[in-house]
Amino acid sequence: MRIATTVAAALVIALALPSLASAESQSDILIVANPSADAGRLSLADVRDMFLKKRTSWPSGAKVVPLNVTDGSRLRNDFRNKVLGMTSEEEKSYWQERKIKAGESTPSEFGDTLRAVFKMRGAIGYVYRSQFKEGTAKVLLVIPAG
Repeated sequence: MRIATTVAAALVIALALPSLASAESQSDILIVANPSADAGRLSLADVRDMFLKKRTSWPSGAKVVPLNVTDGSRLRNDFRNKVLGMTSEEEKSYWQERKIKAGESTPSEFGDTLRAVFKMRGAIGYVYRSQFKEGTAKVLLVIPAG
């Protein structure tokens, strides 16, 4: 009886693991770029600098065009927290200061960032893994969900 219970418990766990893993991976944030972008290897710090417009060109010299998801969305909040390391208020304050000091504006916002990245040369954006469509953009970095 004890062996049967142990085997049954192990079977339940084994069957649950693939669905848990795929559910987690679907919430990973993928940093994506237009297929024409000469990105090379990017770190989280590189991506942060691109979205804060501290790094403005790709290794080839082409202009980096950061594209944000619409403010207030779960994806934007996750990206802001994990990549920028900021709250919504801190990000707004950052851009107010950049506008005053350097005339910089925030990256453009799109509801369908993947489509915008696909169409715009030099563009970089982000999507959840579940939203990604193979062949539309280069995946430069994966930021695990969790």
